[in-house]
Amino acid sequence: MKNAFLTYRPVAIDDAEMLLRWRTSPTIGQYMLTEVDQDTDRQRSWIAGTNARTDLVHRIIRVKGEDVGYCSVKITDATARIGTVGIYIGEPGTPTSLSAFNFIHILNHAFHPMGLHKIVNHILATNDRLLPAQKFNGYRHVGTLREHVLKHGQWLDMHIFEQTERDWMAFRCKFEDWRDLDGALWPPE
Repeated sequence: MKNAFLTYRPVAIDDAEMLLRWRTSPTIGQYMLTEVDQDTDRQRSWIAGTNARTDLVHRIIRVKGEDVGYCSVKITDATARIGTVGIYIGEPGTPTSLSAFNFIHILNHAFHPMGLHKIVNHILATNDRLLPAQKFNGYRHVGTLREHVLKHGQWLDMHIFEQTERDWMAFRCKFEDWRDLDGALWPPE
């Protein structure tokens, strides 16, 4: 299943207001592990800092040329080649099922140009939409950390999922889409 309507572009400093609006919206913020201040200058600084990093790749998700969300791959252990993936769809009215298909290009990017061996994701138990998407995209549920995150005075459980490059190479065949975040095919033709 190829999704030509789904593309990605680099994150620019001028995206600060849009990203801040998305990150602080109730529909996104409730599922994030971190809190974000309503500070556009701080958001600009965050973008500048992340754009300069070599251990993080991030993009604006686009559908038919319109910005709808954000995704990232962050290396958490360079020696073991382990990383984590983050995704959110911020524009209201964008189909929530789109998140599942973003993982195709993100995982292709993580395992090929970035050369990662494994992705480990941490998902709040309250994020009932993303939990099934992890399995849909070939992740294995490793376990649940009970009362692991304190958010707004409430303790929340956190699920841990993992996927190795070998597992993804076998699993991704069901999608038949070999593109990464930059549109390159993996493996290259």
